[in-house]
Amino acid sequence: MRVLITDSFCSSNRGDAAILDAMIAGLGLNGATVEVVSHFPEVARFFHGIETVDDRDVRAVAMAIGRADLVVSCGGSFLHDLYAPNLNSRLATLHAARRSGVPYVIFGQSIGPFLSPLSRGAAREVLDGAAWICVRDEASARCVRELGVGAPMRIGVDAAV
Repeated sequence: MRVLITDSFCSSNRGDAAILDAMIAGLGLNGATVEVVSHFPEVARFFHGIETVDDRDVRAVAMAIGRADLVVSCGGSFLHDLYAPNLNSRLATLHAARRSGVPYVIFGQSIGPFLSPLSRGAAREVLDGAAWICVRDEASARCVRELGVGAPMRIGVDAAV
């Protein structure tokens, strides 16, 4: 199985690196080949020793999605309006997976709040298409339920822990 992990921002941040390490280790136990989409691909490649794609290279990201059997959105706290410029690109990547017919999961996320109707609508559409959603806390689960998302969801843990 070929797994593409998206939304890995910076592996030089210890929390981000711990989340990505945990995800790679967990997926590797099942024999998956892992590739990572990162804002700093050289750093992720150096610290984790895996194939990487620059998240600013839209064509390369689309090709990576096309190679994947599964797309996993890296755990963290970025699916909300507070990082509005980043929200659109993160949702676009997951939307591309959906349009390509590649199943995707949201793993170990804190989700929300979404203050604007546009953000709420875009988040609802993308989250609703997920094969599975794992949130880190009850507030995120409540946000997902309030959006009316029908994808299977459960409260899990922070992957960094």
